[in-house]
Amino acid sequence: MQSRFRRSLWGATRFLVVLTAFSPTPVAYSGEHDGEWWTKLTLEKDLTELGFPTDSELVLDYEPRKDRDMENVFQESLGVGLNLPIPTMKKWSLGSFYRRFDRNGNPDENRYYFDLTREFESSRATGWDLALRSRFELRDFVGQPHLEYRLRQRVEMLHDLPLKVDDKALRLFANGEGFLDFQDDKWNRYRLGGGLIVPLRGGATLRVGYQLEADRPARESSWDYDSMLVTELGFRF
Repeated sequence: MQSRFRRSLWGATRFLVVLTAFSPTPVAYSGEHDGEWWTKLTLEKDLTELGFPTDSELVLDYEPRKDRDMENVFQESLGVGLNLPIPTMKKWSLGSFYRRFDRNGNPDENRYYFDLTREFESSRATGWDLALRSRFELRDFVGQPHLEYRLRQRVEMLHDLPLKVDDKALRLFANGEGFLDFQDDKWNRYRLGGGLIVPLRGGATLRVGYQLEADRPARESSWDYDSMLVTELGFRF
């Protein structure tokens, strides 16, 4: 088992190296800004008992983000959404969400997005689960007369560790995401991250990780680089 785990870990390492090679987010640039901390509280309600198909869920979340060495809350958002499986298409799902953003205490953006997700169960060869998500976003900024549109493509890999809490395994995760801005017709943002998912009592989970981000402002050619600690506490009912 340990030999297979080492092979799986090596496979994930090569995956991240390839993502980094094609992304303008080298680790060396992560120190251009002070430390950020992105936190998230997620509540998920299983809707099966209400007559919805299996794996249907209602999602509520709150996400504050801090900068200036993790001391200043520069952005907060509240979101609500619905995830539904696609009939006759195993491991495919559709999601529809709304999110409200405040920046520095002022209303900033209303965002509507739609997800198409495909999950793949781990094989004996790799031991890694895989999830692919395509997200289409409509962004309505306060004081701006027109909507903006963006496509986000994310790949995430997950692997069980030989450590358990209440018979549930701790999991490694690694992900990469690209953002296509339709206003510029360019890929203007990339994220690369990884970390650990810890199961807690009562069906809760804690996700702790580190993320690198490269961002190119609209109609500019130069890139801006950031790094952040990312934590998420999730509850499922």
